[in-house]
Amino acid sequence: MSASATNAWTAGGTGGAPLSGLDALFVAAERPGAALHTMAILVLDPTTIPGGYEFERFRATVASRAASGPLMRRLVAGRLPWQRPRWVDVDRLDVDRHVVRSALPPPGDAHQLAQLAAWIDEQPLDRAHPLWAMHVVEGLHDGSIALVCKLSHALMDGVAGMEFMASFFTTAPDDTTNNDSGAGARSEVADGKPTGRSAGGIVGLVRDAADELRSFPAGVARTLRDVITATGSAATPMARRALHLTLPRPSAPRVRWNTPLTPTRSVAFTEVDLDDVRDTARLHGVTVNDVLLAIVAGALRDHLLDDHALPDRPLIAAVPVSVHGEHRQEMNAVSVMLVPVASDCADPSERVATIHTTICEARRAHDERGPGLLMTIADLIPTPVVQFGAAMLVDVVGVERLPPICNFMLSNVAGPPVPLYIGGARLRALFPLGPIFPGMGLNVTAVSREHKMGIGLVSCPAAICDLWSIADSLPKHLDDLRVAR
Repeated sequence: MSASATNAWTAGGTGGAPLSGLDALFVAAERPGAALHTMAILVLDPTTIPGGYEFERFRATVASRAASGPLMRRLVAGRLPWQRPRWVDVDRLDVDRHVVRSALPPPGDAHQLAQLAAWIDEQPLDRAHPLWAMHVVEGLHDGSIALVCKLSHALMDGVAGMEFMASFFTTAPDDTTNNDSGAGARSEVADGKPTGRSAGGIVGLVRDAADELRSFPAGVARTLRDVITATGSAATPMARRALHLTLPRPSAPRVRWNTPLTPTRSVAFTEVDLDDVRDTARLHGVTVNDVLLAIVAGALRDHLLDDHALPDRPLIAAVPVSVHGEHRQEMNAVSVMLVPVASDCADPSERVATIHTTICEARRAHDERGPGLLMTIADLIPTPVVQFGAAMLVDVVGVERLPPICNFMLSNVAGPPVPLYIGGARLRALFPLGPIFPGMGLNVTAVSREHKMGIGLVSCPAAICDLWSIADSLPKHLDDLRVAR
């Protein structure tokens, strides 16, 4: 984080909506070299743009789409030490800061695009400004352009991100809905100040303290109710039995990417046919998510076998689960299941069948203990405690001394099933990229769209030296599973 961003962040402020507990956790848990933001690579076909592609016009379209909602917010710290940060709206958007023109040198292939995305991933977002950036990448070998998007995880999770993405796209290349909604005015540099007025100095501190005192009894009552509900559910015999079956004991096996992280990142991606994934799921009587877990487990198994480092116990995946149905107003509404992925099974059919069983058990345990338990816990923990805990675990204890809870994170989000356009350019491919954490240096994220499933992988070169070997083997493992009996 830059000095200017740090000064703006620590200056504090009032007004706007405070972050939820989970949103604040994503902000507080960030460490140098381990920013918690999400990314996506969108490959676009510029030949569908009426009148042809022109960067300034394309940037104006993106600016008009971003000119409302979460992309017009920035963070300010609370005045009081225990207060969560707040979102405040900026007056105008500095489009030149947020929408950047980039280009690949020849030949402009997928590996170069991934290298640029990895470099973008490494750059911290400046908290003095709205926490997002988009790079319009030219010079791809087939004439495509790419949009590499990055935004703070505190803004939204994958499901909310897919819903928000719909506001950026149209269903026809010549649809200009909202494209001229003040783009020119909003391309001006923002003054960096939140909209609205709020009291400052001693008056503001006293007002904040009074507000905290008024809301404290209701907050305690709400927290106690949530905790009693969650612990009451988790205390049932069925939940205890399910938890015993699905949580690793004592921990996940340690592999080489369960290590401390360096600030550098590596990115790789691939695409598989969604109809093939669905046919394979029907063939084995499992779900699309089971098939995804199975092919990723197969690729990681081969990768570890090549290094003579495959553990005897199965790898454990952290699988996020959306709970937006229960928390409709939250941009981050997610829980997590821990799922053994049968990486110790050599046979693809046995592997996917075992994964289907274990993920059903994990989901049953997850539902029994309460899908919103993670969000309840996040609401209980003050931001300074999260920051102190993260510093202690990473900087003092060291993640290499702690038993790994899981080996990697795997997310699967349903994307748009119809053709989409932005500024007239058709969306040709979509590769999501999730965050990695100290001690868990591999993230695999998939998004389905139309008849394709895009899969993005993020790691640290010190943890996995050849991420492309894993990405390139995923279609092969899908083919193996398609013919397995």
